[in-house]
Amino acid sequence: MVTNTQHKKGKVDPAKVVRNWRIRKDNDHNLHLEAPRLGFSSVPAFLNNLLVRYFNGETIKRDP
Repeated sequence: MVTNTQHKKGKVDPAKVVRNWRIRKDNDHNLHLEAPRLGFSSVPAFLNNLLVRYFNGETIKRDP
């Protein structure tokens, strides 16, 4: 017999926070510090920039 139940995600690890993605709390905190420091208006804009650069093959280094 087939049941029509949907798969549900399990509990979120205590070291992670839920956004539209799951990310560690310390990484989330660092993103919120780095985004404005580098001139981005939001964390998603900063992440989008990093991902585009990464997938275009650019070597990404953190400037102090």
